[in-house]
Amino acid sequence: MAISERCRSVLYWGLSDLIDEEAVGEMLSYFPARDTDEPASKDFIDARLSQMDARLSAMEARLMAEIHAQSAAFNAQSAAFNAQMRTMVQWTLAAMVGLIGLVVAMGFLQAP
Repeated sequence: MAISERCRSVLYWGLSDLIDEEAVGEMLSYFPARDTDEPASKDFIDARLSQMDARLSAMEARLMAEIHAQSAAFNAQSAAFNAQMRTMVQWTLAAMVGLIGLVVAMGFLQAP
């Protein structure tokens, strides 16, 4: 509930005689000067917290969906890389076995 400027002034000057003017000014700052400056109620704070909670939950859901999408893409790329590495290792082993066979055959051909 807002108090009028007249009431504010009367309170300020009346209380200034009893206590320090700075303390009176600070006390009056807790009373709204206009109707639009009403203090936040518990219901208002609860409603705002609920809105923030809903927004955070939605943001968390979007982030989790993005993480799952990136994880799936990473797993697909990892599987493709593993397949390529397997093929490369198989070709390298086959080439080494062939080269070893060629060296052994050449050793038998040159043996007296």
